[in-house]
Amino acid sequence: MDELLGLLSANACVSGEGLCQRLGITRAAVWKRVEKLRAQGYDIRSAGRLGYRLVPVDNSLLPGYVARDLTTRWAGRGEIRYRAEMGSTNAEARELARAGAPQGSLALCDQQTAGRGRLGRAWVTPKGVALTVSVVLRPRLETELAQLCTLAAAVAACQAVEEVCGLTPGIKWPNDVVLDGRKLVGILSEMYAGADGLSCVVPGVGFNVNQERFDGELADKAVSLLMRRRQTDPAARPICRRKLLVAFLSHLENAVDALEREGMAGIRTAYEARAVMLGREVRVVGAQESYTALALGVDNTGALLVRDSDGTMRRVLSGDVSVRGLMGYC
Repeated sequence: MDELLGLLSANACVSGEGLCQRLGITRAAVWKRVEKLRAQGYDIRSAGRLGYRLVPVDNSLLPGYVARDLTTRWAGRGEIRYRAEMGSTNAEARELARAGAPQGSLALCDQQTAGRGRLGRAWVTPKGVALTVSVVLRPRLETELAQLCTLAAAVAACQAVEEVCGLTPGIKWPNDVVLDGRKLVGILSEMYAGADGLSCVVPGVGFNVNQERFDGELADKAVSLLMRRRQTDPAARPICRRKLLVAFLSHLENAVDALEREGMAGIRTAYEARAVMLGREVRVVGAQESYTALALGVDNTGALLVRDSDGTMRRVLSGDVSVRGLMGYC
């Protein structure tokens, strides 16, 4: 992030003289850089002798505003790559990771044009109303436990929605957050391993935030936070995406830290409390076979444990199958 912007993101006025000293440049050069940031969309105001102040812009995802609002130790504290439009935040985060970006680095945008969901499905992200972010994680986990980062992201997404909106979403194993039987948040995690083991995990998370409707096949399958709020309050105002992002990053940091300390045990209570499939019949659909089973729990690697109609316990891996039968969009 621009060094000047970093100084202005400290929630206080900074004098022009102080900026000159910190940056080693003249007042004229400071002014030119301030004007450049203003052209990018930042609201930077001059406060007389007090200097310059960065004024929050509601719903903006510009890196300086995100950094200003963060409460985390590492989540969001690395590099923040933002563009108004991106093909895929996961692809951008992957580039960051390959370039050595630290844990917690972000790729986010206002509109995603080539997003992917699980099993190759498209993920539609209209301009300015959704929250699409991918996070570079470098967890201290064995490679076979990388999938737990997806579960941690699902827990964090639920907790962020609960904190910001007062709603209670659930988790459809393994990677969807649902509300009233419709999809609210999609998560696609990609894992990269090297000769020394797990290199990084990149969970891409897409929140339906301020969409007012969904058309076509999504009409009965998806919901946004604003749509849900307006069921009880037709005059409800749009949700600030940045506030939701900051809450998500805080909860994700806590969940990943818990994974590193305790593995699945660190998030099991939070996950199972929100897992809508547990204790219910599901349809497991794979390439070779399909069957009905009772969903019982999630094991220490994140696999779904089910008991089929013959009473046989089975372990379901997310990469192999689709689990259907409960949610209307499945």
